[in-house]
Amino acid sequence: MTEKQVFTKMVLDGWKGRIENVRELLKSLSDDDLKLELSPGKNSVGWVIAHLAAANLDVMKLLGFTRPTIHPGLEAHFANQENRQPLTASGTEIRDFWEKSQAALTQKIDEIPVDDWFTHHTMISDADFAKEPHRNKLNVILNRSLHTAHHLGQLTLHDPRLRDKATR
Repeated sequence: MTEKQVFTKMVLDGWKGRIENVRELLKSLSDDDLKLELSPGKNSVGWVIAHLAAANLDVMKLLGFTRPTIHPGLEAHFANQENRQPLTASGTEIRDFWEKSQAALTQKIDEIPVDDWFTHHTMISDADFAKEPHRNKLNVILNRSLHTAHHLGQLTLHDPRLRDKATR
């Protein structure tokens, strides 16, 4: 394996592992669990899951793919990054949004050749990329993996019922 292949495998395996951790937690949660607030007056478990789904869909634009529309109502809810309004979607809608968004992104990720991971993403110019080559597509996935891990930790630490389900 070349160094690029090793780095790519490490990052993508980490990202896919975090996605699978969220998927397993989500399978163990009831619709009532999805309504739990992480702390009084804060976002619900379902809000965080839908936020992750929307954020990961946005990655498709950074990687140069057309972002599919999967669940317009939930996507509109997260179009404004400052939106902290309660999420009114059902558990079924949240689960569907999560699964379809991850399937769409994973399909596109699996199509990217190793060398392309080390090219610039769509939000950096050629000139800036020449100065900062670490701002590549693979780094986008690394950051998404960290973002997902952050929220997974947030979900499992704030409520003993969720912590127990996540550690089974």
